[in-house]
Amino acid sequence: MRPSFRNRVQFLNQNILEADDPALAEPPPIQNIIYRTDEEEKKWIEKSTEMIGDFRSVFRSVYMRWAITINSLFLARDRYNAHADLGLRVDTVRASATGPERVELALWHGKQAAENYDACIPLMGGYGVQDLYGALEEVVFELYEVYLNAHPEELTRGDDFKFLRKLHRDREVSAEAEAAFQDAWANRLEGWRRKRAYDGLHTVFVAFWRKAGLKRPSWHEKTDIESWSKAIETIGLIRHHVTHGEELVSEKLGELCAEQPQLGLDLKAGEQLVIYTEHLMFVEAIFDQLLTMINISLLEKGHGKPLPKPEP
Repeated sequence: MRPSFRNRVQFLNQNILEADDPALAEPPPIQNIIYRTDEEEKKWIEKSTEMIGDFRSVFRSVYMRWAITINSLFLARDRYNAHADLGLRVDTVRASATGPERVELALWHGKQAAENYDACIPLMGGYGVQDLYGALEEVVFELYEVYLNAHPEELTRGDDFKFLRKLHRDREVSAEAEAAFQDAWANRLEGWRRKRAYDGLHTVFVAFWRKAGLKRPSWHEKTDIESWSKAIETIGLIRHHVTHGEELVSEKLGELCAEQPQLGLDLKAGEQLVIYTEHLMFVEAIFDQLLTMINISLLEKGHGKPLPKPEP
């Protein structure tokens, strides 16, 4: 996964195995399986499966960062509750005649400090969902770009990109020609990504899935790309509510949650928006399952045949 502010701290190293490793038959179940191939047209599948373990580590690490943050708030609340004279000072910076100066914004003691910590706890789940959704954006666009790098014709059609098609044809003539194509291609990808970001991540995910010719795992019967897309849309709408400071659950979000009780996101239209730690857990679990579906779908596309159902 490309370096980013979000994924610079990771707590877990994922167990990643080759598709023909005999350890796959042994417990515990393996979730990150790499497809290897000598066929050039399938190299994008190999590269995509190589990334699954890193993606899963990012999701889990983002979740764990928020989980330990929430835990620290509970501990701080209990500490100040138990020590009435203990003070909590909150400082910031203000301009002064001699430059930036550190000043006190508030000083709380005992019960008041505990109450203020307690009031912050329900907000953290929402910010955690926001962060996890941002990680999913990175994942979906990186997977899509791996596919597009292997199929540049998808973004070079039409008169507007005639020059890019020529650069692609001539890229092997010299190192300079290769560099010229890579620069132009990078600009094309950047513009494409910036434009697609407005389409909604669930829409982009469906577009990637269909362009890549992926299908749900052969052993998976209850859900498909449409239901996965709806789950992403639901979590994206929660992220939208948090980002824009919505006080109440909208009709649309309430409807999406009611239509998918299996997600565990029991938010009801018209009620105050409160994202509990349990909701954050469910979102991490949904994204973890999604990565497994993507991994198995890529493997089955590469092998061209169904794979055995993994053990629970």
